[in-house]
Amino acid sequence: MKFEAAAALPIGISTAAMGLYHLVHGGGFQAPWEEGGRDKYPGKPIVLLGGSGSIGSYCTSMNPFFHSRGVQYC
Repeated sequence: MKFEAAAALPIGISTAAMGLYHLVHGGGFQAPWEEGGRDKYPGKPIVLLGGSGSIGSYCTSMNPFFHSRGVQYC
């Protein structure tokens, strides 16, 4: 992996996390690393608009922490 690609990972992952877990500017989901957040959404679908982009890919990667089903739209 080139340095430029590796340097973009932290900003992409933090943007995806903010989009899912931030209460005001995001989806407002309870983060899986918080108490009771890991199994709060079992089997419930999550719709990711723009799931085929880079941030959407990170959100898809975070989806198993919810134990939920993800649906993606381009």
